[in-house]
Amino acid sequence: MKHEIYVWLKDIRKSIDEIYEFLPEDVSYSEFEKDLKTRKAVERNIGIIGEALNRILKADLLAVTLFEDGGEGTNQKGLPAGAGGLVPPFHGQIS
Repeated sequence: MKHEIYVWLKDIRKSIDEIYEFLPEDVSYSEFEKDLKTRKAVERNIGIIGEALNRILKADLLAVTLFEDGGEGTNQKGLPAGAGGLVPPFHGQIS
């Protein structure tokens, strides 16, 4: 795998970690929606994740199989089985 892909995967992981830091476990969606600073920070990190994924997929066609079924199905949360722990478990609440 290309070095750049590892860098982009680290960017994705960092953005996911930052999203979890910005959101307290007990925040409701209505509270989140009212908090402009937190909302913008989360939206920015989601943008970084999307851009990194696009770059990975353009850089290496093999990386596409990471996010496709590939015969392995999905995990209990509906995420691709090939994601390999890239997405940490969600411990907050959605209301």
